Amino acid sequence: ETVSWEYGIVPVLAASFLSGFSAAVTQRSLQSKGRNSFLLSAELGFYGIIVVVVTTLTSESGHEMLEVGLWKGWTRWTFIPVFTQSLGGLFVGQVTKHAGSVKKGFALMVGILVTALAQYVLERQPLSPEHYASGVLVAFSMFLHTRYPYVYKKKTV
Repeated sequence: ETVSWEYGIVPVLAASFLSGFSAAVTQRSLQSKGRNSFLLSAELGFYGIIVVVVTTLTSESGHEMLEVGLWKGWTRWTFIPVFTQSLGGLFVGQVTKHAGSVKKGFALMVGILVTALAQYVLERQPLSPEHYASGVLVAFSMFLHTRYPYVYKKKTV
């Protein structure tokens, strides 16, 4: 088994960097600049719609969808995940504004661990070594964050 830098490691590192950068910019915008988190969520949703429309129009499956219609195969139950995703986006905006992106990230990591444990209890699927390793990394990162918190520098006039 070979390691693929261009299809594995580099894209993951780039995505991680972009995720952290966007979280920091979003947090700064919401906390320091006093942006409205609902408006920011609406703006991000609008940009997401543009990306989906452009990729749909340029893909083969998008052309097929245009022929059969956008709503083909949708039922009233299809709107449940759409609605919950939109509420989740608004909730994440509020969490980022009031708790910060680092705490939001910790909540996400703990949520993933709780999901893995629930899967183990409810479905009797054993936890993988990756689950255990991620649990150790989450615990260690939380320890470091609480033991060595960021110290704000006083501005000199």
